[in-house]
Amino acid sequence: MVSLAAGSNLDAAFEQAKTWKPRVVSMAKEADAAALRTRLIHADLGEIEVVFGSAGTVRVATLTEANFVVSAIVGVAWP
Repeated sequence: MVSLAAGSNLDAAFEQAKTWKPRVVSMAKEADAAALRTRLIHADLGEIEVVFGSAGTVRVATLTEANFVVSAIVGVAWP
């Protein structure tokens, strides 16, 4: 896995990042990204880049190392 995008479920994003060790993780909100970054550093996974928002979603979906992208958004995604 090269990248992972998550909404606001910080616990799920952290567990998935620990399991899959992606290069980049994107969270929906800046505060969640900061919290995830802190948790990853404490888990000795500080090399995982954490981004957020629409720009973060674009970043994880456009990494050149990715062979394919799977996207699933439930309902309506608001900026």
